[in-house]
Amino acid sequence: MRPCPVMPPTPREFLENLNSEACGKMDVAAAMLGFADHSRVSRLFAAYGVKWRSCRDFDYRGVTDTLRGHCIRLGISFKRAKLYRQRH
Repeated sequence: MRPCPVMPPTPREFLENLNSEACGKMDVAAAMLGFADHSRVSRLFAAYGVKWRSCRDFDYRGVTDTLRGHCIRLGISFKRAKLYRQRH
């Protein structure tokens, strides 16, 4: 019996893995792919309809967003949230 061939990742899976390996930094992803700048990476993600997850994004109650985005969604002052984060 021959072993089952390994399927290459789909473009979507490849881009999502690239995002996680680059820790959400487009300049790092561009360097990994051998591109001169990050604009080609952003066009590549747009072409396949994959959303770039920033290094500042985090999950809170099932929603992925930045601190500012979560504050807006929850109706909390962004300044107060930053102060709370610094103090605690």
